[in-house]
Amino acid sequence: MFIFIMTAAAQSNWVRLWKDIPGMKHERSRLYIREAADSIRNGAAVIICPGGSYHHLGMPHEGFKTAEWFNSIGVTAFVLRYRVSGQGYPP
Repeated sequence: MFIFIMTAAAQSNWVRLWKDIPGMKHERSRLYIREAADSIRNGAAVIICPGGSYHHLGMPHEGFKTAEWFNSIGVTAFVLRYRVSGQGYPP
């Protein structure tokens, strides 16, 4: 799985996690890839799972803003958009 993600990073800034799984065609879970600039990239990476509630995720402020901070110190960040109840998935 990790090799697939790194290959996809060169083509797109996100990867659909369930796209080839039968019955999951409309699944919205994604892994967003935010790479640090080449000049400061240090080889480290982190997966960010933003908080929120049963109805939404805090993607802008707890996901992407956090990724920007990690990028500023040379760390590549992967932001996970996972399923929550407000998207039709009961707790």
